Amino acid sequence: MNRAFNISNLIEQKAEHWTMQEKKSSQSVIGTLIRHIEKINKLREPQKKAIEVYLWLKFIGNNQKLSGIIKKGLLYDEEQAKQYDNFYTFGNNYITQFLNQFLQDNGVKNLHKKLVNDPNSQKINWEQVLDDLLYNYQYPNYLFSLPMGAGKTYLMACFIYLDLYFANLYKKDRRFAHNFIVLAPTASKTAILPSLKTIKNFTPEWILPKAEASKIKQITQIEILDALSSQRKDKLQGENPNLEKVNRLLQTKNFGLVFITNAEKVILEKYDEKDKIVVKNLKRGQKNLLSNKELSEIAKSNKLRERLSEIPFLTVILDEVHHTYKNKEEEKKSREAVNILNQNKNIVGVLGFSGTPYVSYSVNVENDKIRLNQIQDIVYNFPLNEGIGKFLKVPEVKSDNVAEKTFVKNALTDFFNNFDIKYPDGTKSKIAFYCPSIKILNEKILPVVQEWYQRHRKNKENEIFRYYSKVGKENKPYELPKENLALFHNLDKFYSDKRVVLLVAVGTEGWDCKSLTAIALPRQKTTKNFVLQTTCRCLREVEDAEKEKALIYLAKSNYETLDKELGENYRLKISDLRFKQAEEIPVKIRKPKLGKLKYRQIGTRYKIVIEEETNYKNRLKNFDFGIFKNRYKFEEKEEARFA
Repeated sequence: MNRAFNISNLIEQKAEHWTMQEKKSSQSVIGTLIRHIEKINKLREPQKKAIEVYLWLKFIGNNQKLSGIIKKGLLYDEEQAKQYDNFYTFGNNYITQFLNQFLQDNGVKNLHKKLVNDPNSQKINWEQVLDDLLYNYQYPNYLFSLPMGAGKTYLMACFIYLDLYFANLYKKDRRFAHNFIVLAPTASKTAILPSLKTIKNFTPEWILPKAEASKIKQITQIEILDALSSQRKDKLQGENPNLEKVNRLLQTKNFGLVFITNAEKVILEKYDEKDKIVVKNLKRGQKNLLSNKELSEIAKSNKLRERLSEIPFLTVILDEVHHTYKNKEEEKKSREAVNILNQNKNIVGVLGFSGTPYVSYSVNVENDKIRLNQIQDIVYNFPLNEGIGKFLKVPEVKSDNVAEKTFVKNALTDFFNNFDIKYPDGTKSKIAFYCPSIKILNEKILPVVQEWYQRHRKNKENEIFRYYSKVGKENKPYELPKENLALFHNLDKFYSDKRVVLLVAVGTEGWDCKSLTAIALPRQKTTKNFVLQTTCRCLREVEDAEKEKALIYLAKSNYETLDKELGENYRLKISDLRFKQAEEIPVKIRKPKLGKLKYRQIGTRYKIVIEEETNYKNRLKNFDFGIFKNRYKFEEKEEARFA
């Protein structure tokens, strides 16, 4: 299969053409915004392109579900469709034309044969097949796939401010959100929620004219719902502290609210089908099913999500959205949270962001199955390798097939010999070791690092830093000081003296530490995509990615795993992780020796012989029959005619 049918490519082409037309019009609001963004020039290329796609989806796609956009023919390109077999079989049916291309490009031969033999959906409902391919959510669901370091968090902020800008112009237009909920995937992802908080730092003047940006910023209120205890009782209400904050804000405003939280704050363990049945039976009078205390706890745990679901004109933003995609039989918690938030049909749309959108998925159609290894509702995709040298450091990927102790020492030596850097912002380069367990970190990795320091950086052992979150009973001796959490979040500050960072089960997603310059993976067994996620952590640029380098130091097995994961997630190889400069083609210029050339200058003159006139009435009017008679002689004869 040489090509892969990609909805995002179709959308990008349409959005690019539309944007060019809008920019040409001085009266276009969209054109004015795009020109402003280009003039200010604070956004990266993938952010600008994603905004163009977003605006196209809102104004041309009318914020419909992707299946609806396809059904309306907004992604149809006849010239492209003609390149596929059986084009004339499907006529002007946009659904079957789309599936004709999709099934051919994805090599689903049996189902494609059925499509060709059933173009009018007499046996198979092809519209339902299309809906199933695109997950058939109850709301528009758009996924933006950008690699780590491309600026996903600031892109979220761009979408928030753009929606508020247009919602302020068109108050009742359901294409645009008035309020937002930003969900991190799980509470265990230590770095993700702090990373999302940087939405507060975005400067709206980057995308909106100064006066409009100031106006929208004044009416926007960003709140973090990160209170640890949802069971806290106080003297007033005994409410969830997050719920108290939401209630307080909703009493005074219903426009410009942005709540940032974990999915678990919205959907707690007690909210499931069993609870629904219990509550239903309680309403029927079966009050002996639960104690009053249990009833109170269920009611309290459900209040926050119930209140959030009442927020009008709501857009939900999902970070690391690939965690929410699973086969239909198993819905993930973050997606369940969205469904709960939509119980009052207040959701305008859902925006997902991910750097690794390749999640396997299958759709059953009669006896056939469409197997896919990529999320299908991607509307914009920027490949990882395209960011190298632009906003990602240029990596050196090395493999070392030695014992673990030697591996750790070799990695440290390579790092301090070749990557010991002080960046212009005052931060110092760091190397992170990802360890498989707390016990192995403290008993095997840490002693080796300390031994190496004794020989090569004596009296600088304070540069060694450990961080992990959960410590069970078996690891109590290795419990960390409480200040380590703050130290972890401040590693990228100029005053941090930490250089060697030892981690367990943290720092794989959302960890924004630009001065992290090297990754070492001595561990042998890893979870799916672990190697890919961890190695990319050291690629974020500090100031100028083209001039910055990074070290990825891997055990042989992990080197092979990285190559495999790059292939599965990005269709790339390790060799593709390099800065692609514009290729210079050597050209030899030879001047031929032609000697003296003689030439003659020739001029040509023309005169009008006959001037043709297309107005035949004028020609007939000006026609001189006398001249005609003199030129063409004839004899007059008189003949008798009998009636």
